Amino acid sequence: MNEKKAFAKRMIDDDIGFDLIPSFLSVIPVLRVFLASLLGVLLGVYLECWLLKDNF
Repeated sequence: MNEKKAFAKRMIDDDIGFDLIPSFLSVIPVLRVFLASLLGVLLGVYLECWLLKDNF
């Protein structure tokens, strides 16, 4: 009986471990896209201000 419990616990731990890793990995591309778009916006604003400053 104890062996079955240990096996069941190990299976549950494996399931939790395998669930957490892919969900964490699936967040990384979203963060990359978010950071890239943020960087693009900041760069655009900076360039626009720089160009406007030259014109005046």
